[in-house]
Amino acid sequence: MAEVQTRAHPPEGDASPGSGGSPSNGSGPGAGRRGRLRRALEALGILPEPPEEGLYHGFISYSHAADGRLAPALQTGLQRFARPWYRTRALHVFRDDAVLSANPHLWSSICQALDGSRYFILLASRDAASSEWVAREADRWRQTKQSEKLLVGLTDGELVWDEDAGDFDWRRTNALPETLRGAFDEEPRYLDLRWARDGDDLALSHPRFREAVAELAAPLHGRPKDELASEEVRLRRRAVRLARAAVVSLAILVLTSLVAVAVALTQRSNALHQASLASSRQLAATAETQLGTNLDAALLLAVRAYRENRNPQTLAALLRVNTASPHLVRYVSMGSDVTQLAGTRDGRIAVAGLADGRVMRWDVVRRNAVPVARLRGRVTAVAASADGSAIAASDGSRAVLVRPGSSPGTLAVPPGEKVNAVAVSPSGRTVAVHGSSGSIRRPGSTVILRFPGGRAVHPDPVPYPSALVAPSDDELLLFDLGGGPWERRRVGDWSRLARGSTGFGVRGVPSLPSADGRRVAGASGSVLRVVSLSGAPVTARAPVRVPSSLALSPDGATLAVGDSGNIYVTPVAAAGRPRAAPVKLAGGGSVNTFVGLSFLNDGSRLVAATGDQLAFWDLDQVDRLARMARIPLPTACNACPGPDIAVSPSGARAAVVPHAGGPVLIQPLGSRGGRRQVIGDAVTGPSFSSPVWDEGGRQVVLPVTGKSSPSEVPAIARVVHVGRQSDGIEAAGLSGDGRTLMAIGSSGRIYTGDAATGRVLATHPVPPGVSHDRYATFHASVSAPADRGVLVSTPSAWIVELSSGRLLRKLPTEDVEYAAYGGRRLLVQQTSGELQVWDRDGRALERTLPGDRTYFDAPVPNADGTLVARRRTNGAVEVDDLRAGVALGSVSSPGSGELKTGVAFSPAGRRLVSASSRGFEDEGVMVQRDLAPEALIRTACATAGRQLSQSEWRAFVGTTPPDDLSCR
Repeated sequence: MAEVQTRAHPPEGDASPGSGGSPSNGSGPGAGRRGRLRRALEALGILPEPPEEGLYHGFISYSHAADGRLAPALQTGLQRFARPWYRTRALHVFRDDAVLSANPHLWSSICQALDGSRYFILLASRDAASSEWVAREADRWRQTKQSEKLLVGLTDGELVWDEDAGDFDWRRTNALPETLRGAFDEEPRYLDLRWARDGDDLALSHPRFREAVAELAAPLHGRPKDELASEEVRLRRRAVRLARAAVVSLAILVLTSLVAVAVALTQRSNALHQASLASSRQLAATAETQLGTNLDAALLLAVRAYRENRNPQTLAALLRVNTASPHLVRYVSMGSDVTQLAGTRDGRIAVAGLADGRVMRWDVVRRNAVPVARLRGRVTAVAASADGSAIAASDGSRAVLVRPGSSPGTLAVPPGEKVNAVAVSPSGRTVAVHGSSGSIRRPGSTVILRFPGGRAVHPDPVPYPSALVAPSDDELLLFDLGGGPWERRRVGDWSRLARGSTGFGVRGVPSLPSADGRRVAGASGSVLRVVSLSGAPVTARAPVRVPSSLALSPDGATLAVGDSGNIYVTPVAAAGRPRAAPVKLAGGGSVNTFVGLSFLNDGSRLVAATGDQLAFWDLDQVDRLARMARIPLPTACNACPGPDIAVSPSGARAAVVPHAGGPVLIQPLGSRGGRRQVIGDAVTGPSFSSPVWDEGGRQVVLPVTGKSSPSEVPAIARVVHVGRQSDGIEAAGLSGDGRTLMAIGSSGRIYTGDAATGRVLATHPVPPGVSHDRYATFHASVSAPADRGVLVSTPSAWIVELSSGRLLRKLPTEDVEYAAYGGRRLLVQQTSGELQVWDRDGRALERTLPGDRTYFDAPVPNADGTLVARRRTNGAVEVDDLRAGVALGSVSSPGSGELKTGVAFSPAGRRLVSASSRGFEDEGVMVQRDLAPEALIRTACATAGRQLSQSEWRAFVGTTPPDDLSCR
């Protein structure tokens, strides 16, 4: 029974009734469905069948106050004792809290449960004896059932039988309700559970509690206690076996599932990786197809490819787009089609007139665009002073002038005329505006403004002048772009200085006259003409078919021609005079017709308009990665190779030594400042050999031969004398610990010395088997395995133990030209130009990189042996990934094959440093390139100056574009 607090229940402390009712108690469709489900589970054996005469095997009547812990434990024990593993319970036992729900007919439900129960289990206690509900339940049982089916468990108080009276001694018995007076014909056997009332272990695992449960369960099952106990033991053992089997099976299933999940995740990861790899390679391949036509799109696609998947192929694409069209500086988006273009003579400013009426001023140095004026219509003419401070522009109906420190002012022409040309002198103090009436009978006029000064209006001296050029404050050139007549006038008195006609005709493509007013160019089909308005005739040549735009440099010495997506920059020279070949600028797209080109200085800087973009070009730029510095670097002979370079361990400085003598240069690298240091003729006699840095990068060690005394040497350098006076040093290196200097003389003799003191420690003769009459080279470095070097005497190579000079091993390859250690890899360049990559011991060949005889010098690996630089006879330096055997790209030396170039990597392999000298001249150039992926991405994004559009993605890639197409 249970104490359920409702309005009909007794106060707290009294026993509440255990209520009746079947599990399907209630009405409605839900109750019917629950009943059908119960019957189905019983039919399957999952639920025990109820006793034949009722719903429950037992009804527990108890006091909540006294046995609130014991009654639920006893119910659970009875239901689980001797329970087959496949059933949820062994018996149906009623207990109010476990069965009853909110019910307006409480006593009726209890009576139904009592009437449907086989046994009445009374938990007798003093609280139960005084409980009205326990008394009513016991009385109901006595009226409707036999007393033989009443089981008593004493949990508190006393039960005393009186033999004479044939009943309990009710004076001493205090645990039974009065309603059971006279209910028993003879003394019943009751179960003493007083020990369990305050027990902590009320579970079947507790032997005493299990014994008590067995005592009560036997009559409910209708089986003897010992037989039932044996059944419980058997079922428990079977359950344990099944549990163990289930645990093992579950463990196997879990393990199998984990393996399957791991395999699935691995396969998913591999699938995603392969998809990412395929997508990145597609993007990289697409980027390379656009190099010659849409370089800005190629830059953006290559960045996207590397972001998609970082692999040698995408890194190669990233390097190639950054070195393609090396003279391209950057693109700048104007936001509207460029209709007019003018560059300033100082090379700093580009002025663009746009279709939406804006006039934009782009500062090349500061890299910012500023709107300086806004016209109502499409800009039809622009002009600027030499420094870009004064700008004139027109949209055909109105002209404006922008000067420093003042708002844009209007340039007026006589009534009835429209502006068709403007000009600004180099100083900006003279401005000219031409107005056209549009009628043959009525000439136009030229308005001159002088600062300081006034305004003058002059009638047209030529029929249809459509271009004005002010070479100076006192001179103005008027030119008819259609037919070719021209006239030069003095600004002050408007007197004629010269006149003539180019005879171009109206069907050609003319250029604006050069800024000095001396030359003008035109094209008819593939024929280029340059006309000198004063002086000897000149010509220009370029492989063009249908030029779209022409531009002369301010001095008229260089012509730029836009043709079929390319730009050719060609010198202008007198007929029959030698001239340099035209320079082809590719990848900028189709140049806007007539107005798409303008020089920014006297021939090396150019701006081109393609649609709504400006493309800036610099013919003096080696490539966009290169940072150049002029250095003193002579070369003693034309046949000598390039200088030797060593970068300090921190990457902060480089030591450059001319191969055939001269001063040694210590040059700061990266972003570090400081002046370069030149070590002059620090020694007499033979020259320095290859420089090496000590382990801490504090000093550069300069090996020399002989015993000549050095003059004053800066603290940053240390001269070490190694070898004989007559024996020139071919190569030198430090051991892995940085303490021992190793060098090889031209005779093949190997020297070892103390790098700190310069004292020669040992001299080793040429090892047996090395030819004496062939040129021998040697390579060792701090990045190579300690105390090991490689000796080459063409066509063979040996690995040498440097401490003893002993040959450790002859490489199993022939036709060896050069060999070098890069980290744990040994690189062998053959006479054919192929590059073999071996392990450190020269036993296993990892791969072979293709090559030819244009690879003329020793390979230069980085410190960890992941990259190698290979020089060609044309001055190009190819960079290869040694791990994947992929050519990442090629960079050029300034002046191409004319220079003698040496290269080296920074220790981390991030930067490629080159030093070049030209013949017997005293000046060379040092170039640094940052090859780190993040630097390549930064350069590519800055060059493109925009992000991919969704329409471009669909056109190039053919898939749905991602949400984020930004370049970063």
